[in-house]
Amino acid sequence: MRRFKISDLIAYCKRRADMENQSFVDDDAGSSEWLFHISSAYSELHSEIVNSGMRHYEKVHQITTDGTGTYSIPDDFLSTVGVDYVWDVTNGKRRQLYRLMAQERNRYKGRGGSSEAIAYALVGMGDAKPLELHPTPPTAQRYELVYIPHATDLTVASQDTLVDVVAPAGEEFIFWAAAVLAKAKEQEDVTLAIMERERHRARLQEWALQRAFLDPNRVITDGEVDEDDEYGWRGRYW
Repeated sequence: MRRFKISDLIAYCKRRADMENQSFVDDDAGSSEWLFHISSAYSELHSEIVNSGMRHYEKVHQITTDGTGTYSIPDDFLSTVGVDYVWDVTNGKRRQLYRLMAQERNRYKGRGGSSEAIAYALVGMGDAKPLELHPTPPTAQRYELVYIPHATDLTVASQDTLVDVVAPAGEEFIFWAAAVLAKAKEQEDVTLAIMERERHRARLQEWALQRAFLDPNRVITDGEVDEDDEYGWRGRYW
């Protein structure tokens, strides 16, 4: 993990942009344009890491069933890694639920009284309760939604807020991405800044993809045959 204070990031971004002694881009406390530029660059960094499949930002949301079968998801939810049934809370033993595709949306409708859920679906967003567990499980069971959150909004961050830039390439990417935005406002030539941003983007992508050097994607199989998985395997990639 590689972290910098917001105040340091602003100073480093100014240095990359060669704008240390000018005030054309506002940096007043609480309303800094540099914060907007850094926040935008950080969102890009976040997307690059997430799109690579690297599980750097993964979070867990715990659910205790109440018999309804539908549950709210966190406000910062972006995408799903998976949903697990924790069947032995003391020892942390769990089983992964499989995701219902749209074509399977009616497969478990109206079915309750099950000892546990075996599938899930995410339907809708907003104020609704989009996470559905199927068949509807009884009360007081533990499930966990493993998910990727949205990038943190840094536009309201304090000067002492620590920002995880993930890797040296991520650090340089943020510096140059913010420099592009700042130089564009000042109507300066952004050619070099864009070239450097893209060079470090490529470095970041390569690092993220190669972090697990000896662990290629593979088909996940459970080795069991039952009515819910008649061929004994699931064609999901991890």
